[in-house]
Amino acid sequence: MFVHDEEQRKAAEASRARTAERIGAEVRTEILPATRFWMAEDYHQKYSLRSRRDVMATVRPLFPDEAAFAASTAVARINAHLGGDLPLDRLRRELRPLGLEPLGETRLEGVRRID
Repeated sequence: MFVHDEEQRKAAEASRARTAERIGAEVRTEILPATRFWMAEDYHQKYSLRSRRDVMATVRPLFPDEAAFAASTAVARINAHLGGDLPLDRLRRELRPLGLEPLGETRLEGVRRID
């Protein structure tokens, strides 16, 4: 885990200690100072979403360029859902305030802007 300052380091250490106590085992996650960060190439950004061409076809045109697409919170949440880390009902709640609406009742079939 990378931290930017002493406050983050303390929070990370406390979280690691709570997790170790909860699971009853040592947590070996290193806590290190954050250094220079390099963004991955475009084709690595939002991999789960890019792997779903049907959904990608509705999402990508909503953003003016690749940088806006990669930086979007909405795109990150869609990617989390498609990667299995965010249930559809929670995605629906999170996208509406961001101006988007998921398509499909039982699974994500795409996204559209809320007019």
